[in-house]
Amino acid sequence: MKHLQTGEVKAIQLDRGLDAIVEKKRMELAEILATGNVGATGGPGAATAPAPPQDNVSALLNRARQLLPNMPQPQRTEVENAIRQLETARSNNNPNEMGAALVNLTMLLM
Repeated sequence: MKHLQTGEVKAIQLDRGLDAIVEKKRMELAEILATGNVGATGGPGAATAPAPPQDNVSALLNRARQLLPNMPQPQRTEVENAIRQLETARSNNNPNEMGAALVNLTMLLM
């Protein structure tokens, strides 16, 4: 680029996607996440890890059940009650009760 007043010529460096995710990579990432096939290297042809549960509620319940044996008794009782509450709300298909139970269980697991 030539400055009109000084006549000085400066090179312009374009940073097309430098330090950013480019559209092609963004589309590949979206495809990987949509299929649930995320491997060790993250590429589409990489070895796949076990697919995560499709249902976030199931994932939360599974995580709570995994953590139960290592909890102290008072906390374990609270978590068991929260799990029971969430399972009841889920079986009744009650979204308000289920939301409250999800928040309660999530807070207990933090």
